[in-house]
Amino acid sequence: MGGAGGLVGRVGGYAISAVSVATSLVLLVIAGVFLAVSPRLYRDGAILLFPPPRREAMRESANATGQALKAWLLGQLTDMVVVGVMTGIGVALIGLPSPLALGLIAGLLAFVPIVGSIAGAVPALLVAAQGGWELMAWTLLVYIIVQQVEGNLIYPFIQKRAVKLPPVLTLFGILAFGTLFGFLGVFVATPLLVVLFVNVRLLYLRRTLGEDISTPGQA
Repeated sequence: MGGAGGLVGRVGGYAISAVSVATSLVLLVIAGVFLAVSPRLYRDGAILLFPPPRREAMRESANATGQALKAWLLGQLTDMVVVGVMTGIGVALIGLPSPLALGLIAGLLAFVPIVGSIAGAVPALLVAAQGGWELMAWTLLVYIIVQQVEGNLIYPFIQKRAVKLPPVLTLFGILAFGTLFGFLGVFVATPLLVVLFVNVRLLYLRRTLGEDISTPGQA
């Protein structure tokens, strides 16, 4: 009875955690929609919190951050589509069931750089396990090839043109935010890094040190 009770308790804990994560994601999406509908309203309201001499710098920072996030999101969506198509074609060629669904899962999880490509292989490996070790080996090979092509060619090319965010900074940022805030931290780590990256370059390197540098999303 004790073992069964412990199992029920663990399952209940996992269910509560999943609901909490799902709720946080829904609220995050809703907040993003409101910000996207009236960005100038929230920007101008936040700028009023600063002293008048600093408002111009804050306005430039907000505009540059918005441009960088837009460029990053466009690049990320492109990367997700490429990963999803490559994965779907790869698993279809080796005869794995539901290639469209597996490609869609891999593409959606590619929203989280590095970690998403690893997590995307788990459902495919579970499906391949029903076909034996040989099919699992082929499935793993497909995902390794997709991950290598995406990580070494596609993602760096897209993000270099979009925001120029260093890959090592992205990796350590994901680890740090994931450790501090769990799954939600991993999910929002890269856009938060983009915000920090833009403002360090703009407010510190350009305005404080006087360096002649551009910010992501700007020429």
